[in-house]
Amino acid sequence: MIDAENHEITRLSTRTPDPVHAPMPGFAEVTVNVKGAPAHVHSTHLDHRADPSVREAQVADMLDVLAADRGPKILVGDFNAEATAAERRPGRRWDLSGGRPGQARRLGGRLCGHHRGRCRSGGEAVATEASDHRPVVTDLKVRRRGR
Repeated sequence: MIDAENHEITRLSTRTPDPVHAPMPGFAEVTVNVKGAPAHVHSTHLDHRADPSVREAQVADMLDVLAADRGPKILVGDFNAEATAAERRPGRRWDLSGGRPGQARRLGGRLCGHHRGRCRSGGEAVATEASDHRPVVTDLKVRRRGR
């Protein structure tokens, strides 16, 4: 691991009775060295409420962060919305596609997106009692620039 950062994205408080949209940390990123090339791994957990407006803002915030990173990118997380939901349309490039480069693949009920790479194998959820969010293991092949 080369670097780690927790980016701010739009959030609604879960503790305030009348929450308002506000930027708060919640979009984790680690940069890892993959055979000499940096790869950015992002993880998110979007808002769970029925109102999609917070998720719409969160997707826009995430896309801004993703656009700023150069090189391969991996996006994992719980979007709390179906792939066809309107709030996910701005991030269509990261929506379900069967794992083609630059897009994403449903793995064990969660979403794994990647850019300039492809899922090689895996995509299996690992049983655990630690959380209702089961970890997913997959192998990714990351292409270097120009390949």
